[in-house]
Parts: sequence; C-alpha cells; structure tokens
Amino acid sequence: MTQNFLNALQHASGKYIFLADQDDVWASDRIKEVLQCLKRHEGTLVVCNASLIDAREKQLNKAFITRIP
Repeated sequence: MTQNFLNALQHASGKYIFLADQDDVWASDRIKEVLQCLKRHEGTLVVCNASLIDAREKQLNKAFITRIP
C-alpha cells in the first residue's frame, strides 16, 4: 500500500495534490475550503479532520482527531 501511494505521488502533477482513499466521502466544499486555507496561510500542507460513518453514511463519531497540540 505504501508503495502505491509513493507511486501515485511520483506521477502526480499540478499545484495542489489531494489524497483520498477509495472509501472516503468528502464534504461538497472540502476542496474549496482547503484551497482557501492554503492561500490564506501560504501553507504547503493541510490536514483535515474526519468522521467515521457507516454504510448508510450515518456519522458514528464526532471527529477522528480530538486534540491538536
């Protein structure tokens, strides 16, 4: 799996690269929000929080990351 991500990154092009697993469901405004954050803070990396959902997309937890140092 690690080699697969490495291969994808080596072949990726463009100013911004978004990584996602095959089972990810993104909020409809995720890309817009991330791009605004990158531009506002001149950053090079954005880490987004996540919620676990079931097969019916019912939220099982509030957030994956519960504490940011």
